[in-house]
Amino acid sequence: MTQTPWWGVPLLAGLFAIGGVVVSQVVTIALDRVKVRREDARRWHAERRQVYVGYIMALQRTGQQFYIHREGKERADELTVAFDELMFKAEEVVLIASDDVRAVAGNLSSWFIGVSHLHEEGDLEEGEFAYFHQQVAAFRTAVRRELQIK
Repeated sequence: MTQTPWWGVPLLAGLFAIGGVVVSQVVTIALDRVKVRREDARRWHAERRQVYVGYIMALQRTGQQFYIHREGKERADELTVAFDELMFKAEEVVLIASDDVRAVAGNLSSWFIGVSHLHEEGDLEEGEFAYFHQQVAAFRTAVRRELQIK
């Protein structure tokens, strides 16, 4: 019968202890990476949502101002401020949005530019706003699809 050397048991125990520490560290690092990715995704999702809601609110304010001032031939100060804010929000959307959302935002920006010319010429009619409401609905649909909201 052979006997194990006196140093065999402590050596094996030490190797298993070191192996356990290495495995636990690898698992901890992997879990931390998953957690960081999940938090980044949540933060990015929340930031996009805030930008999109800000844009929708600017759309509503600007559309309302155009609707209110459609009778007047001069551009009111409120209209200019609302339009400038809308263009700022549109640029934020362009920077972070997917292609579908950017396309609808581009349609809305083009519509507002066209409407502002009609407003300045005094040819702005109530019927012009049907397209606006359709595009706002299309923007919401595109955002919900991008953010995977059911």
